[in-house]
Amino acid sequence: MPAFNTELYIRQAIESILNQTYKNIEFLIYDDCSTDATVAIIESFADTRIKLIKKQQRNGYTESLIDGIKRAQGKYIARMDSDDISISNRLEKQVNFLEANSDYGIAGSFIQTIHAVKPAEVWKYPVEDSDIKNYTIVNSPFAHPSVVINREVLIQNNLTYSIDYEPCEDYNLWVDLLKVTKGKNLPEVLLYYRLHDSQTIITKRNRLIEKSNIIRQKVLVDFFNFIPGKEQLNTHYYFFNQIANNTAASIINKYQWRKKLLAAIHTDNNRSAIKQLIENYWVINLRTLGEFQFGFLRFLFNRSVVSQMSMTELSRFVFKCIIRYNLI
Repeated sequence: MPAFNTELYIRQAIESILNQTYKNIEFLIYDDCSTDATVAIIESFADTRIKLIKKQQRNGYTESLIDGIKRAQGKYIARMDSDDISISNRLEKQVNFLEANSDYGIAGSFIQTIHAVKPAEVWKYPVEDSDIKNYTIVNSPFAHPSVVINREVLIQNNLTYSIDYEPCEDYNLWVDLLKVTKGKNLPEVLLYYRLHDSQTIITKRNRLIEKSNIIRQKVLVDFFNFIPGKEQLNTHYYFFNQIANNTAASIINKYQWRKKLLAAIHTDNNRSAIKQLIENYWVINLRTLGEFQFGFLRFLFNRSVVSQMSMTELSRFVFKCIIRYNLI
């Protein structure tokens, strides 16, 4: 558990781990030179399972995660952030799954958000290994603080987090890890994930896009055997991750990229699930053309878009939208 100036939340976070039904743990907590009461709160716990590492200089959470993998003595490594809350039987459920399924090296879960103002939401992730691997073309397939990883899989394959990929160090590790093992997300909420304005991910959006695009490039090479250019990577990012406020011009770019992705899928690789994933996002993109019914009509009558679709494609798309969105 990396920590930096989380005096408001860290006591509850620590208690949620110490009170787990699975008791056989060592609890590594890294303080990244906090200037508030974080360290005092950690030291107020008398539980000998806690090992507090006070860093001499502030160098970020990824350094803590890398060192944690080296220091950890257990068979499994569980992630946790200092402002989140684990459900009391989280570790028991994840460890039991990994013990019963030795071909799996990582297990995550659904999470539920906590926010001071906004209502709680359940964030669901792909559950089965094939869907998890397919989803890597979109984004990270695991909620980082929800995962439990088989440490031996990391050590044997010389895998760890990379500072070069911050703030997507987890996404990068999952892509590498899923090449050598299987993954599972338990289909239930096992962690409460706190959202607040000071989160690192919010303040590093440009770097997030840059680094996540580099990771997606690796995935596209693995899945489709081609290396996309920078503009193609940007289109790929916006196709899957920024689908609001589409214009006719952006839809054209996305449509062309969709065709390229579908054409690059090798029929002998049984990639029907990836095809379906791409098509689902394509329909979602179209749906965001303003009020969908009107946007849908604008799309149909936009010659620059329609001219690039075959009659079969257009007919199939119209039929699907009529059925799915009750446009009659």
